[in-house]
This record gives sequence, C-alpha cells and structure tokens, in this order.
Amino acid sequence: MRNIHPIRTYFYDNSFKTRTICNLCEASYPIDTNLTNLKNHFYKHHKTEYDLAINKHEKNKKEIQNTNLLSKIPNATNIIITKYILDNTDYEIEETEEIESGN
Repeated sequence: MRNIHPIRTYFYDNSFKTRTICNLCEASYPIDTNLTNLKNHFYKHHKTEYDLAINKHEKNKKEIQNTNLLSKIPNATNIIITKYILDNTDYEIEETEEIESGN
C-alpha cells in the first residue's frame, strides 16, 4: 500500500471529484494538483500545521528506512558467516587417478 503524505490528509475531494479542498480554509484546487503545490499552500497559509505534517512525514520515513534496514540484516549476516566459513576452511586437495582417455 502506498503511503499518503500527511499534508494530503488536510484536503478532501468535492462531491464531483473535480476539486480538492483544504479542510482548514476551504481553499480549492483542481483535483489533479500535485503534492508540491499543496505543500506550498500549507507553507504559506498554515505554517504550524505544515511543520507538524513535515515532522510526521520525516518520522514515518525514518521508521520505514529502519524497518527496511532491519529486514536486510539476516541476509547480510548469512553472507558474512558464509564468507567467514569459506575464508577459514582449509582445503585439502586429494590426488585422484587420472582417467585415461580412449585415444
């Protein structure tokens, strides 16, 4: 599931699905307005809420990054252990009888 930026939670779509409207000041934008323009609206008109939303987004982003990093640790551990075993294994080469070719 795609994450929804906290700024978007401050907007709702009108009943015709043609406009997105700010919950705080009823400013109206075309439905396909990008996140950057919605952020700019918040930065200019709702600075406190903007700061809260950006902080929440950064916190969520760090949690996702940490979760992704933790999910990679078992695989990295297996690679390190395998490399350690291979690097510290004494290989013995056994002499075997050569197969005589039929020539």
